[in-house]
Amino acid sequence: MDGNKPRVLFVDDDRNVLDGLRRALHGKCAQWAMSFTDSGETALQMHRRQPFRVVITDMLMPGLGGLELVQRINELSPATRCIVLTGMTDLQAAGKLINTTDVFRFYTKPCPREDLISGISRALEDGRYEWEGPERRRSKSVVRPATVDFESALEREVLDHLSRGIVVVDADAKPVYMNQPATALLAQRGCLSIDSQGILRAATRPDTLGLHKSLKRALIAGSKREPEVAAVTLAGSRGGSPVMVIAVPTCTDVDPEHHYAILFISSVQSDPSLLLSPDLIASMFGLTPTEARLVEKLVMGQRLETAADELGVTIASARTYLKRVQKKTGTSRQVDLVRLVLEMPMP
Repeated sequence: MDGNKPRVLFVDDDRNVLDGLRRALHGKCAQWAMSFTDSGETALQMHRRQPFRVVITDMLMPGLGGLELVQRINELSPATRCIVLTGMTDLQAAGKLINTTDVFRFYTKPCPREDLISGISRALEDGRYEWEGPERRRSKSVVRPATVDFESALEREVLDHLSRGIVVVDADAKPVYMNQPATALLAQRGCLSIDSQGILRAATRPDTLGLHKSLKRALIAGSKREPEVAAVTLAGSRGGSPVMVIAVPTCTDVDPEHHYAILFISSVQSDPSLLLSPDLIASMFGLTPTEARLVEKLVMGQRLETAADELGVTIASARTYLKRVQKKTGTSRQVDLVRLVLEMPMP
């Protein structure tokens, strides 16, 4: 009977997204009592009538948005675990979300089915609060503070779950943030290291020059040009495995006083093409094979003209493909598209 199943609520103002979730999670009907609504206000009313164990909500919705919905649920029933799905890639926005609400998991959209199921399962198993039925919930001794440090929360809840190393650097090539995979990579002092002045450097001088050149392409400080995505492969020292570094500009409104670039670092094994899967990109975003291959080349730092030539299409056709991709992914700039793909969980 559904009364014996944990109640799980999905909230998204896009009915197509809800229909997709219904189809993707149909196999969990035997374990979970799932409900779906396209309104934050309705979700709150449903939760007040009979609290849900887990609530999965979109971030940006008309009316009662995901952030406020999670805050209201936190106040009504601390035992309910909230998972947020959002297309935002702005790091400060993610930090604000984590700092002002009690969020169990934060996933960027589109979220792989396996990751979502795993997140919901872990939320149901979470032991921070005891669940004693729809009306009685009491706190255990371990309670997370209402406000947590931006960097540590973001590192734990978001960036550390990505397999790629992430380093945010300023205009002087000095790191201002690193996730755990990047920290482990630099600790090895193989392909990358930080010198006594706090500057990020590669193992050799030519590679360091190439790395800093890529950073300049991605940084927009003191320049009227459009920022670019740039990629460079760095050789490992002492026979270590090389890495590929893809430099992507941050959103211009992250910090008006300073300019940063985000470095996505991936280990290069025998074949650099294994870093990205066009098939997975196509599946996740509903792209055609040609659109997915174009995205792959753009993410690898190629200019649109070069990508068009390698795909055997005209530049006009490439621009048409890019516009279609941007429409499907909800991005307006090429750099935003690249950043979105790079933040996808990849094998």
